[in-house]
Amino acid sequence: MLNSIAFSGYYLRESGSNETIYGRNVAAKELLVNFIKHSSADELCFSYVKDMYQHHMIQRLYKKVGRDKQVHAKLRMINRIEMLQQNVKIPSDVIHDCVEDLVHTAFLRDKYSLKCPPISMTVHCASQPDSITTNLLPYLLSGLKPYDTIFCSSNSVKNVLSKQFEHLSGQFNELYGASLERQFRLDVVPLGIDADSFIRVDRDTAKMKLGISENSFVILYFGRVSAFFKGDLMPLIRVLKRLVDRNPQKNIRLIISGTENYEFHDYKYLRRYIQKLNLQDNIIIYENYESQHRNILFSAADVFTSPTDSVQETFGLTPIEAMACGTPQIVSDWDGYKETVRHGITGFLVPTYWSTCDGDISEFPQAVMDEFYSDKFYSHLLMGQSVAIDLKLYEHYFQLLLDNERLRQEMSDNSLRIFKQHYTMQKTISGYEQVWNELIQQKAAINGDSGKPYLDLFNNRYSEMFSEYPTRFLNATEPLRITELGGEVLLDQELVPWHYAEEKILNEVHTALGLLALLKLAGCMNYDELVNSYSGDLNADTVKRSVMWLLKHGFVELQN
Repeated sequence: MLNSIAFSGYYLRESGSNETIYGRNVAAKELLVNFIKHSSADELCFSYVKDMYQHHMIQRLYKKVGRDKQVHAKLRMINRIEMLQQNVKIPSDVIHDCVEDLVHTAFLRDKYSLKCPPISMTVHCASQPDSITTNLLPYLLSGLKPYDTIFCSSNSVKNVLSKQFEHLSGQFNELYGASLERQFRLDVVPLGIDADSFIRVDRDTAKMKLGISENSFVILYFGRVSAFFKGDLMPLIRVLKRLVDRNPQKNIRLIISGTENYEFHDYKYLRRYIQKLNLQDNIIIYENYESQHRNILFSAADVFTSPTDSVQETFGLTPIEAMACGTPQIVSDWDGYKETVRHGITGFLVPTYWSTCDGDISEFPQAVMDEFYSDKFYSHLLMGQSVAIDLKLYEHYFQLLLDNERLRQEMSDNSLRIFKQHYTMQKTISGYEQVWNELIQQKAAINGDSGKPYLDLFNNRYSEMFSEYPTRFLNATEPLRITELGGEVLLDQELVPWHYAEEKILNEVHTALGLLALLKLAGCMNYDELVNSYSGDLNADTVKRSVMWLLKHGFVELQN
């Protein structure tokens, strides 16, 4: 049933970019790569703008995967400019978005698809300060169908979204007396790890590669280093201090590695705190460790830890990466960790405690963002600092694994087994495709349009809404003639007033020069005649903009 999958968005970033690399960046790219590797569909369809970064990136990814592995699905590329200006349509059976833009995906389905297929989106965060206005309300208003879905990586985030939509619907009904119920589905498919590229290394060999002695007991934290968006590492450092003091005969090492948020200074304050506790010899920081080699870090570790406390989290890939390397996990009992880490089997879940202390923050989560000149979510920092992790049990679980090599081995074996059963990328891709086949069947069982009337969130109606701005609008019969400057530009196209390289990707200027040549032959044509003289496959609005461009730059003029 599922022959063609279209992707409406992706979160690929150029190497060397100053932007922070979030977990969703990694997860979205991994999803795309593994759909290329493992999809059972015959075709993967990507929309792009020709010669822009993501166009090249998709092609490179497809070629690279094809060199390493036999690829079943063929690649189809559709130029977004052609979709906009030439009415090219997406032919796929489903349209999926990897980066939380379901409204845009609905627009592609409604305006630019042949089959009006089911649409879906992978959610990576449910706690943005502007979530209600940017995501939740548009999702409810944008005409999504019962055969559309939001993919949640954990039941934890599914429950969050369910409560958010239920609360918003109730408020809408109370204020306006109108029903605004969620029509679309929420499905849970865990994220996975690509076992082909994320390969376990022998523990002693991995330690040797890092220059760490084989008899060291290595604790690894790998992930975003951010008290805003991930978790506070200061309590972990204090727990390490107690472990070191109580086990002087043990060679305990904590590795901290990962990126900090751009323009944040978490590493600076961590180093200061480490020095204050005199732990410089026990803590190794890899601030810029190459992410593609992180399997070395996970393989070298005797235990992985992540004391996350942020509502920004939804799933957490790093405990799965630890499982893939047979490394036991000690993590906070929080968000998706609850569902992936098996307490007492693959590792330990450390209890977390919270209280209802967010009334002022929840009232307006963006209250202090602008004043600090950044996108720092101070609401998230304040909430994270109000989440307490049971530090006595945290230390106790480390001590258990420190003292019991047999338990470490059992948890290592269990981690590898559970990873292979549940968290490979093949399982993730299969899970997505299973849901999509259900959606396709659900759509086929519904006769006609199952959606209720909804607000048009896409059409800005610029010329209608801004109709008072110009002196007047041109009418269809106004005569136009070529100017002397227009004749010159036909002879010397160096006179074309390009502003930006991106303009050359669009069609307006190229079309305008062709129309100008026709007008020179005709001598004089009215506005509609000039528009209708175009014989290509662009839509009428694009051609009209080409005519106005000629008038704007003085290459044609109104004949009075």
